[in-house]
Amino acid sequence: MNAPVPDLSEAARWQAAIAPSANEIAMYALGFAAAVVSTNDRNYDPKDKIGAHLPLLGGARALELALVGTEQSCRRVAAAMLQTTPDTLDMDQVADAVGEAINMLGGAIKRRFLPSELELGLPLFVNGHVQKTGNISIIALPTAFGPIPMYTLVIGRRG
Repeated sequence: MNAPVPDLSEAARWQAAIAPSANEIAMYALGFAAAVVSTNDRNYDPKDKIGAHLPLLGGARALELALVGTEQSCRRVAAAMLQTTPDTLDMDQVADAVGEAINMLGGAIKRRFLPSELELGLPLFVNGHVQKTGNISIIALPTAFGPIPMYTLVIGRRG
């Protein structure tokens, strides 16, 4: 049975759910031996980060997962998934591939961790970043897919 959705103050529980899910993506979708998910980066700087966001629908509070990095990191994730080189991809292909990666990551996290009443929304690619405010909390977990540095974000309302 799945545990209740953790509060956004529970970064360690999110990390514990995201780490094996990221490993699945690294191995089966990207062709790397593993992924490494580090502890919450309280000094996360969203500047120059782009990526795919995935709403988690239902439940008591609104949440969103995101897989973000620099444009070069996103290109490298897309290239690994599509088995090509980053310079051959246009931004539509990058957006589609990173969107698929967050969708797979969200599905793996949901299977391990989130209640069955939560559904995955439609991933969308954002060329910009979420602004942290007094009402919005962001858990920023550095996530390396093989040699590619990215961040997995858990975004939601405080409290």
